[in-house]
Amino acid sequence: MANITACGTVSYQMFITSAGEPGFQHSSSVQHIISYLYEIEFGKDAVPRPGSDEVETLTLMTLDDATVTPTGF
Repeated sequence: MANITACGTVSYQMFITSAGEPGFQHSSSVQHIISYLYEIEFGKDAVPRPGSDEVETLTLMTLDDATVTPTGF
């Protein structure tokens, strides 16, 4: 698709219990997660809808809406 551009990655580590769930137990292991990020350009009339149960909603945002200044540090 011509309107999708790779724009980065997010990586983190999390504890996984012996049952395969996130959380810490004595027998936990650490799983490294890498998420690939993409920028998608939609037409003005397009209504994006989630395609899996991993996403509840999609929200169209302006650049100002998406720019967050960290606070509380």
